[in-house]
Amino acid sequence: MRAESIELGHADDGFRTQLHENPSTEDLVESIYLEQPPFSDTSADLESIIWRPRLREWLVLSCVSLVAMLDAFDATMMVPIIPVLSAVFEQPLRSVLWVDTSYLFASAASQPIFAMLSEVFGQGPILIVAVVIATAGTGVCSGSLNVPSLVVGRLVQGAGNGGAMAVSSLLVTDLIPYPHRVRFSDYICRAWAFGAMLGPVTGGFFAHYGNWNWTFYFSYIFCALSLLVVPFAVDLKECKSIARHAAREMDWIGAVLTLLGTGSLLCAVSWVGRPLTGWDDWRILVTSCIGGSAVVVLVLYESIWASQPLFNLGIFSSISKIMLYIGSLLHGLLVLWHLQGLSMYLFLGKEFSSPSTGVSLMAVTAPTLPTLLLTAKLGIGRYPIRPRWIVRAGWTLNILVSGCFILFDANTPTPGWVFIFLTTGISHALLISGYNTCSQTESPVRKRDEHDGRQAMRRGRSSSTAFAILMYSIFRTWGMCIAVPVGGSIVLTQMVQEIDTNGSAAGASGSLVSKAGIVLTPENREELGRLFLGSFGVLWRFFMGASALGGLSSLLIR
Repeated sequence: MRAESIELGHADDGFRTQLHENPSTEDLVESIYLEQPPFSDTSADLESIIWRPRLREWLVLSCVSLVAMLDAFDATMMVPIIPVLSAVFEQPLRSVLWVDTSYLFASAASQPIFAMLSEVFGQGPILIVAVVIATAGTGVCSGSLNVPSLVVGRLVQGAGNGGAMAVSSLLVTDLIPYPHRVRFSDYICRAWAFGAMLGPVTGGFFAHYGNWNWTFYFSYIFCALSLLVVPFAVDLKECKSIARHAAREMDWIGAVLTLLGTGSLLCAVSWVGRPLTGWDDWRILVTSCIGGSAVVVLVLYESIWASQPLFNLGIFSSISKIMLYIGSLLHGLLVLWHLQGLSMYLFLGKEFSSPSTGVSLMAVTAPTLPTLLLTAKLGIGRYPIRPRWIVRAGWTLNILVSGCFILFDANTPTPGWVFIFLTTGISHALLISGYNTCSQTESPVRKRDEHDGRQAMRRGRSSSTAFAILMYSIFRTWGMCIAVPVGGSIVLTQMVQEIDTNGSAAGASGSLVSKAGIVLTPENREELGRLFLGSFGVLWRFFMGASALGGLSSLLIR
């Protein structure tokens, strides 16, 4: 839109008028909005800067922090218990790893779906429903008597926690003004870090001194607190009137394609390296083709046909944003496998007990809180250049420690691995702080040409900055989900190959390896530890490469 300015002047026959086409204020505002993140209205800027949180904002912060703590606790509490479950249920380690994979898969897949549902039903009702689902999943897990029922419970639990995290992210983005959003998101990151620190310790102690399912009883504390705070923090009566066309326009096809594609690929990866199978196995090939085809169709559908896309490709508007999301995915990949891989190293390689393993992992998780406090004290959100350098520093440390992990063996001195664990925790804290601040930068999705029906502007969630921020959490969770089957397949495949080569571990009884995979028992723990240490170097070379790729991606963040 352009405005005509009128210039009046003297002429021989009286006044003359001259029309000039000048950019209107609206044009300037739109230009500023598309190019610069913050704000376009001066009064709105001033009001947001002098904004002070009220009681409702602090209640929302408490609610979201509890949800983040619950999610982190549930995601990490099984880390030191995985080897124990293999012995308890007499199941292969590959199958038991699905206890973690299923939770993270459901969490990652449910986040965009619950964000979509919150548009129709409102954030308050969907948040309470998500917490109830997480509580129900916790109940199923606590009563599980075998691995399949435990995996089902973890799927339900992950779906609830993932949905609660997604709605919480949208709630904070909508409620907190941009200049204050980084500070509030830092509080939530600290709560998540505390839950991640508490999870392995609690799980290790309960698995050794009680029963492994007591860990889920402890999780009820966070569920109960969340259910108590949510009704006071959000409006549960805001349920919007549901129109049939609104339900029809929801991207159900995108949701189905997401579940089908990612689920199939995860199954294929987790099956690789099983005894008597490989990439040339027809089941793995068929599953991989189904998953890959579903992902390709998902990308085409979301970019061309979806009227309310689950993933609007418009958020990938620049190389910097693409690198931000790639780095988030790689960070999730590394943070989860650092916990799971180092837990297996301590339990199998160093022959630590479950409580000792959980406490030792605090060397990784404990430095996160003080590092987050330090970066907040430095005020990295106030200076645009600082967050990306924080990210680069985090990746630099991560590359170094990943290289050091290659040298680990059964004789690594305690001061050595403790120092490396501490450095690992600091690197992850820097990455959490840096990526969190970078993702808070406003990233409006550009409008599409309104004269083209297929390219029409996407409404609601997909056109808001909130969804661009939510994508950071989604990509990081997908990275965590990928880490378990990929890392497990690498190390277990190497162990099976070493068994086939040496022939010493299998023995006549086949107590160490069966047709389904490697089974951990108290009798073969020592031999399994030796095989694991032999495969450890190959595993960490792969993750060192992933860390180097993350470091390269950080160089393109602007």
